[in-house]
Amino acid sequence: MTHPSYPGGDQQPGGPAYPAQQPAYPGQPSYPGGSDPGQPRRTDVSPSTPFFWVIVLLPLTGLLIFTMVDLHAYLSDIMRVAEAGADPSTGAVPMMPTPPGLLIGQLISWAAYALTVVLAFFDWRTLRNRGIDRPFPWPWAFLSLVYVIGRSVVVKRRTGRGLAPLVVYIVVVVGVFVVSSAIVASAVGAVASTVSGS
Repeated sequence: MTHPSYPGGDQQPGGPAYPAQQPAYPGQPSYPGGSDPGQPRRTDVSPSTPFFWVIVLLPLTGLLIFTMVDLHAYLSDIMRVAEAGADPSTGAVPMMPTPPGLLIGQLISWAAYALTVVLAFFDWRTLRNRGIDRPFPWPWAFLSLVYVIGRSVVVKRRTGRGLAPLVVYIVVVVGVFVVSSAIVASAVGAVASTVSGS
């Protein structure tokens, strides 16, 4: 007994033939079972780029401000102005000049922020050129922490590697916070001792 065949289908022994599965829209590839298994992991490419490593280490620039500003003298000036209060005759509050080093530190901080965004774009482009599917979008670099975390998670999914920079970033951020807090606390303690002893 023979079974009829249909256009686009195959004759199947023991039952009628069915039309072959067609793509849902022109240009869409068809897959067994009708579902896209997704892009395979690119284990043959490195998820690391020099641009991303610079982003990871940029928080260290936050420590530069402590090398530019005499924190003890700055805090002493703040205490002196606070104790002096407003001028009784005019009511004017004395202005305390901002140390030049503090302004330079703020400029460095803003430059590091802008550099993070620029480096994120080159990092994203490098990953894309290596064939890594849909790297984490670089505009998230405007929220630095979000980009570092998101980029690391996406690269890990795409290549099976790439979490080392995230670990280093966390260590750097925590280290900068601890060191900065210790320096400020030491300076405050020194100023408090000077005030109490005078």
